[in-house]
Amino acid sequence: MENNYDDYAKERQEKLLSGMIPSHRFVEKPMMKSMMPDLKNKKILMLGCGTGEECNLLETFGADKENMTGIDLSNESIDIARKTYPNVNFVVGDMASLPFDKNTFDFVYSSLAIHYSAMPDKVYSEVYRVLKKDGLFLFSLVHPIRWSSSQKKINGKTYRLIGCSRDDNESEVFGNYNTFKEHTHDFFSWNIKEKLSFFMFQ
Repeated sequence: MENNYDDYAKERQEKLLSGMIPSHRFVEKPMMKSMMPDLKNKKILMLGCGTGEECNLLETFGADKENMTGIDLSNESIDIARKTYPNVNFVVGDMASLPFDKNTFDFVYSSLAIHYSAMPDKVYSEVYRVLKKDGLFLFSLVHPIRWSSSQKKINGKTYRLIGCSRDDNESEVFGNYNTFKEHTHDFFSWNIKEKLSFFMFQ
């Protein structure tokens, strides 16, 4: 399945700005903030930047919008980002093939984006290439346990399990970390009628 990020770009921006995505607001963002370095006078790349809201977060840690660059596959997302944050440089492009020279950035930031690439090894290689020698890379992913676990009903309740049963007569394996594959998920819980595909181990 090929993701069409353009169709939901504006809607996704509204949900992010309003804090209506609980996993971002209460889990992912607090963790990313806890690891953020001082960004004063740093040249920054936002990887898979979407509509650019991360530049507001980075600015609170001393970053200057004129030293930020954002890259995303979605033309519509980048168009919205350019209109919303005119002082930031936004580029349409693939994070597995970055259009930047080596040793360009002091800091690369990516929020829940790399798992949308079918070639994460190339993404990491590209980040290494464009980072300066002492540069830092801070990124987050969907937790692999969510997608490598097995869903099972027990006493009418649904659980996600990883591991194996302890029945000596007939053991059962739950979940798998050994296969890298594509997953598809409906994000109706965000009140966005969007179906996205991403790549995780299972």
